[in-house]
Amino acid sequence: MAKLRPLRRPETVPVPRSVLARRGWTRLVAGAPEAASFAVLLRELRAEGAVHSWRWLAPDGGLAELLAAEARRRPGVLIAYYALLPGGRRELVGAAALAERVRADFPHAGFPVAARGFVRPRWRGAGLYAPLLAHRVALCRRTWGERLEGIHLGSADPRVWRCARRGPGRARFLPVGEESLPAGRGRRRVRDFLHFAPAYARRLRAECAGTPLTREVARMLSRGLPRDGHRRLRAAWAAAGRPSPALGRLLDLFAAIPLDGARS
Repeated sequence: MAKLRPLRRPETVPVPRSVLARRGWTRLVAGAPEAASFAVLLRELRAEGAVHSWRWLAPDGGLAELLAAEARRRPGVLIAYYALLPGGRRELVGAAALAERVRADFPHAGFPVAARGFVRPRWRGAGLYAPLLAHRVALCRRTWGERLEGIHLGSADPRVWRCARRGPGRARFLPVGEESLPAGRGRRRVRDFLHFAPAYARRLRAECAGTPLTREVARMLSRGLPRDGHRRLRAAWAAAGRPSPALGRLLDLFAAIPLDGARS
């Protein structure tokens, strides 16, 4: 069974040379997080009042607390992104999580989650979110190969929506619905996206060929789903006699997220 592993050595993250030159960096690399630099990131999250689950962690001891909390919630890895500077110095640019599945008890493999991501305030506007997301996409492909079915991403930030739909790392994320997540003492609306892996998209088309689902699936794979489109898709799948196991796994994912109305 495919399993995400912590990064043992730094990996170069492809970034346009113009971005590196403008910032005075030699490279951008992904690696294991370090407690000292991660504490700085947590303080910045708290200071700007971001709607982000990490901001409730105490900077001192926050990395250990976060790793323990994420391990309890679902298996995955935490990735730190560092800019390398002349003279061997480096600076933390951002961090992100990648989970093996949407919930610890989700039964289907091959649906990882590009979970929480954060670019430090001083480095925003530099076009860095796309290469950071592309790195996580590449890690998913490396881990699951042809068994990769889809990569889930949810965000309340319109900048992330635009980046995801443009297709970082040749992985276009399509909208599939919305959910409501706790945020402090309230709740926050989040839009959900899915990158359909090519092999999985072929399975969906093949299993639904010649059924009333053919057109519905083709539309989903080209444009995604409207906010309540997953409910109509489930109804059509049931009416057709549940012909596609691959589509059944996708509908299970929508219920596990859970998208609005997917459990009803």
